[in-house]
Amino acid sequence: MRNTARTTTVPATFRQSGAPVTPPTAPDPLETALRSAFDQGEPADADGNPVTEPAPALPTATADLHTIWQSMTIGEAANTPLAQLLTLLGVRLEEVDPGDLIRGVAARFHGRIGDATIEVSRTLPQADREPIVRSFLTTISPDLTYKSERYPNGPVLREVPVRIECEEWCTESHDDAVWVEDIQHTSAEAYLRQPGGTDCPILFAHISAEPFSGDVTKRTPHLVVTDETTYFYPSPVESLEFADNLIEFGNSVRTMVHRAARRPEDTTPQAAPVAEPGHFPWCDTATCITTQYDERDGGGSYIEHVGQVYNMPLPDGMEAEHGQVLNFKLGANEAFVDDRPQVSFLSHGEGVLLDEAGTDLAIENLEAALAALRAMRAQMVQGKQA
Repeated sequence: MRNTARTTTVPATFRQSGAPVTPPTAPDPLETALRSAFDQGEPADADGNPVTEPAPALPTATADLHTIWQSMTIGEAANTPLAQLLTLLGVRLEEVDPGDLIRGVAARFHGRIGDATIEVSRTLPQADREPIVRSFLTTISPDLTYKSERYPNGPVLREVPVRIECEEWCTESHDDAVWVEDIQHTSAEAYLRQPGGTDCPILFAHISAEPFSGDVTKRTPHLVVTDETTYFYPSPVESLEFADNLIEFGNSVRTMVHRAARRPEDTTPQAAPVAEPGHFPWCDTATCITTQYDERDGGGSYIEHVGQVYNMPLPDGMEAEHGQVLNFKLGANEAFVDDRPQVSFLSHGEGVLLDEAGTDLAIENLEAALAALRAMRAQMVQGKQA
């Protein structure tokens, strides 16, 4: 009898050694579902000819991911490994120090489907991590979401109002709920801005006080200085030294500007005021003195030019010779060998004539004196240390 049994040839691949290659395992069910959801078959025209089209978009769009996530059954989601779910939903899992989270919080979620982060405290027991992470995933959506979970066996906390006396310089609203140790009074900030007409601060300073801080030095009002990278908390004495250094820095900059401005290439001279014939633009012609030479001395005349005069008023209760502490006067005398304009610098009846360099030095010294006086004024309000 003829053998009517049919035989089927199964394609096989063999290694060079002759051993067959193990056929690939069946694809993961979740992968199959994702591929089938986005594989619509090979495109063709009306006559059945293949049409080349761009590859279909991968399921990374927020709406696509959310649709796939919502279509999964409870069993499919429960049986899918956590790492695979995180990859599918575009969620990063990070382990952080407990201090990076709010006190009592074990983990927090922020972001949306396709771009989110879950931060888990290193102190959270391993057995509690996956349930908390999976609970975050159940609420993930295309909308930006923030959520946190406390330690499963941690204490139960509730908010209570606390009455505090707010400093008169404080600009905080104190509307948000915070831990009592984190209550902080903050003043308006002072800025040191970058030169060049930009609105870019490079140094900040403000007053701060944390009445319930664990650091005793922060409970009383103190200065905070920062460049937005490092924070400094100087003591009152250090704060005044810092202020003095800033004033000294400003004075040095001002001196540099004065010196630089004297170079013709760095500045455009302002148009001089119209002066009377034979006088300087700064002359007070009603005060200038004109003297005639005797004919026996050759005749002619010379002018003693007088400009602006400043006489510093005496503080109440102070007496000084000639009633004078500081007196400045701009002038020029044509009778002198050096008849250039000079500043007459007088104190208590004694004085000296200053040329341009001497006047610049006097300005620097007076600015330093004024800075010291301001610093002393600031120190006057300090109380004694307990």
